[in-house]
Amino acid sequence: MTNVSPTPQDATGVRVTDTVPAYVTSQSSVDPIVPVVSAGTATFNCTSINNEVTCVQTGGVLAQGQFVTIPIKVNRVLSDGTFSNTAFVTNTVEGDPNPGNNSASDTVTIEPITDVELSGKTVTPSAVRAGENAVYVISYRNNGVSDAAAVVVSDTFTFGLGDAGLTVVSITSSKPGSTCTIAAAAVLNSGSPTYSCTIGTMAPRETQTVTLTVRPNFMPGNPLRTVNNTASITTNSVENASGGDNGNNSRSAVLNVTASSLDLLVNKTDVVDPVSYAAGGSFINYRVRVTSNGPSHGTNVRVEETMTPPAGKRARFVCDTTTLGGATCNAVSLCSVTNVTSAPGTAIPMFTCQVPAGNSTTGLSVGELASGQSKDIFLRFEVLDAPTANGDIFTNQVVVRANEPDSFPANDTQVEATTVRKMVDLRVTKAASANPVTVNQPFNWTIT
Repeated sequence: MTNVSPTPQDATGVRVTDTVPAYVTSQSSVDPIVPVVSAGTATFNCTSINNEVTCVQTGGVLAQGQFVTIPIKVNRVLSDGTFSNTAFVTNTVEGDPNPGNNSASDTVTIEPITDVELSGKTVTPSAVRAGENAVYVISYRNNGVSDAAAVVVSDTFTFGLGDAGLTVVSITSSKPGSTCTIAAAAVLNSGSPTYSCTIGTMAPRETQTVTLTVRPNFMPGNPLRTVNNTASITTNSVENASGGDNGNNSRSAVLNVTASSLDLLVNKTDVVDPVSYAAGGSFINYRVRVTSNGPSHGTNVRVEETMTPPAGKRARFVCDTTTLGGATCNAVSLCSVTNVTSAPGTAIPMFTCQVPAGNSTTGLSVGELASGQSKDIFLRFEVLDAPTANGDIFTNQVVVRANEPDSFPANDTQVEATTVRKMVDLRVTKAASANPVTVNQPFNWTIT
């Protein structure tokens, strides 16, 4: 601001105002303002309230040709874009013959700047058994007043030597349109320890989350172990005018994994008992139901099957079937053998059958069984020899096993006995010795 009076005229009541553009209340700030007077005795005092700057002459005179420079330093955060800044000068004491030159404007372009923050990372509970679920929640936000572009959230796990890793139960992102590089049934381990979620653009002050549910996998020996984890967030937008990310773009969590615990229960039911023998087509069908009382998720859940025929008789294991009592074998057998025949009076060599595939509730894969769930295996055996007059008894034993140690083995075994009898077709006929008869005429019934 300059005193451009056409004649020597001192100014004593100068007042300068300036409204700072792009100012963000509670985030932007203005440094203390120290006016610089070119010469003379004029003094000024400047104040700023939010983005309103006012400088008032407090003493001396600003003579003709003298000027004052008022430096206004505004600290970001500021809104990005192109803005016009206009300063005004008035004289509250002397008159001004030319008010047309009492304002001046300039244009400023403010480049975007933002601040993405990884605001939270939790795992609940912080300690679980192998085979139990743990839930990670990653919270993140854009603290800036500009859009944050190309935001990506990454999560990296650190596994100890030989750690079997974590199975993903589910993953959800609260940000509409975002995508993650893993899905349910994926395994995070030392060979694949990282996943990421492409978030896209985040608006100023926007907050979102990623929720990951995992299940620590069983390890032989059931050791205690610790899984460390660090999540981070990045953006293509500038976060700090001086470079860097403001030191708030990552957080860590620790999951402690203890020994697994499992209680499996097995029940076996024969579909028909007794079974009628017919040469070339007598079958014994079973339903084997395996139930998990948890608390861990069961893996490699299987049954050990032993079928023992009576002395001198044979049995054949046909296959595991698609339905209870059905004759259609599973296209991919659940059992370690099919079509195996015993020697006379000798048990079929013990074989195993895994529980079938299911869903996210019961356990997705073959051999998996979730806590509190049951799965059925259907088995079909053929009787190859005619029974004795009193019938034959075939004895079937089933034992349930899993990778995880069983906390209550007393309910892991069941024996089911099935009787096979000869098939006899009886017919009855009845005839009278006379027909018709008269009253009091004796006659005989002959029943054959």
